[in-house]
Amino acid sequence: MSRTKASYIWEQRVTDFKSSGQTAQMWCESKKIRPATLRYWIRVFKPSNTTTEKATSWISVDTSELKVISKEQPLIVKIGNASMEINSGFNKDLFSKVTELLLSLC
Repeated sequence: MSRTKASYIWEQRVTDFKSSGQTAQMWCESKKIRPATLRYWIRVFKPSNTTTEKATSWISVDTSELKVISKEQPLIVKIGNASMEINSGFNKDLFSKVTELLLSLC
């Protein structure tokens, strides 16, 4: 989007106002400009509204020394008076055999 002549003029005016040290009211009175108009253009030229692109820089991070902290709670299975704690990565065949055995005993 191309900028208009007015936007260039107002960019200079906003810069002039900010460097003047005056209040918006005082600056506007001396320039015969409405304060609402100045406030509008100040918002237009806020840093978040500019199209200046910031360069992205990447850094590498060595993760070999990071500890894996598991907040996963074990699943507790109760059959009769017996209970088993099941964690992720459990042996499904062993779990099935133990469950069958407990069910046959209860």
